[in-house]
Amino acid sequence: MRLHKSILMLCFLHVVYAQRITLYFPGKPTTVESYVYEVALRSRSIGSLVVSGTCTEEEGVSASLPHPPAGPFSSLDNALTALVHADPNIRWSRESNGEFRVRDSRISDDILGVHLYNLRISNAAGIDEAIWQLMSAPEIKAAFSKNFIEHGIVPPGIKGNTKGMPLFSTQAQDTTLAAALDQIITFYPGVWMYSECRCGQRRRITVRGEPTGWPSGGIKH
Repeated sequence: MRLHKSILMLCFLHVVYAQRITLYFPGKPTTVESYVYEVALRSRSIGSLVVSGTCTEEEGVSASLPHPPAGPFSSLDNALTALVHADPNIRWSRESNGEFRVRDSRISDDILGVHLYNLRISNAAGIDEAIWQLMSAPEIKAAFSKNFIEHGIVPPGIKGNTKGMPLFSTQAQDTTLAAALDQIITFYPGVWMYSECRCGQRRRITVRGEPTGWPSGGIKH
């Protein structure tokens, strides 16, 4: 009986340990973007981050997190709840389809809610190229110009070789930027990140994607 209980306890501890999310540099200064991506990657989750940050030459926009939660965490939910406690401007929620949403209360929906009347993305190889094509839509360019917005867009292919990556194509009428970003991470599992800062009278916005898994379908090239 004692041996049986010991085996059950070892199995329980193994399951708990397997679910833990341990950060690369626990408690070290980082950014909100890096923190959210790391916990999403380690939990193989998909979702989005909308955050206010500081304009930088290196990243375009970066939201500093000088005292991040150290973990380890038992789940993505615990890690994101800890982030909310560390930054009073951050909130998070989960959609019915399982996607998580991390959002800064200081960000409005004026750009994420821009209507795209005839969106077309053609043969994008990877999450970055898909977002690059999306952000090239005339409605997005017009909104940036009208609202005096500078942009920092991750160029397609910057993150290395996309050989063998399934190609993504889509056409949509009367959608929004946020909805189109969701469609991209449904195909390319990952996190889309919208970061915004103020540069004097202008705003700067960076939209990028970070993969957390390999796409399950599509046409390989």
